[in-house]
Amino acid sequence: MEFPDSRQLCVLLKKFSEGKGCISREFISKGELAALSSLGIIYRTITHKEVCVRSLIPLALKVLELGVDPQEVSTYLSWRDFEALILDYLVRFGYKAFRGVRFTSRRLEVDVLGIDEINALGLVIDCKHWMPGYRKAGKLREAAAKHREKVVRLSEECRALLPKYYPIVRARYYVPVVVTLTETIKGPVKGSLIVPVRVMRDFIVNLRYYIDVFQDVALIPNKCYEGRK
Repeated sequence: MEFPDSRQLCVLLKKFSEGKGCISREFISKGELAALSSLGIIYRTITHKEVCVRSLIPLALKVLELGVDPQEVSTYLSWRDFEALILDYLVRFGYKAFRGVRFTSRRLEVDVLGIDEINALGLVIDCKHWMPGYRKAGKLREAAAKHREKVVRLSEECRALLPKYYPIVRARYYVPVVVTLTETIKGPVKGSLIVPVRVMRDFIVNLRYYIDVFQDVALIPNKCYEGRK
């Protein structure tokens, strides 16, 4: 099936964003509807007068793939879209996953925490929504360094998290991950792994490989690890 061109899809992305995920059926052509259906993200309302999307991210990634400027695409996305996508990927691949994990008397928070019990790893993810500065490598390096510090703190204070997030005891190591919309820089940076959202699915699927490659710079021992039972 041939997709509508990049501008058509970008207009749809804008409309869905402005309509809080839903737009009138009359504003979508049959070709556009078929394209959206192929992404597996749409559903109809009870009245069938509107078409809604579960997440803007798959559509946004398709638009990026077709060459639209990431800065323009990002204006139609929220930080919630990033978190929802990452959480969905983790759950689909068997992770115990949580959003908005707070610690240190609720003063610090990580966006998404996913526990891979098979590999005994905990992905601690900071979802970086688009901001002008994040096109600059320096800003991302700073964010990566701060995120690693936060993950070290999480490990040190993990006992306080057990009542609500007990699956963390199955992670032998934590992996600090910063997910970005852009691809300014990627890979190991300042003790964190920077992963563009475009390749996040591949990162999760092939996590063991990436950890083997970057284990010397990315792993933080979990002080609450209890092993498998």
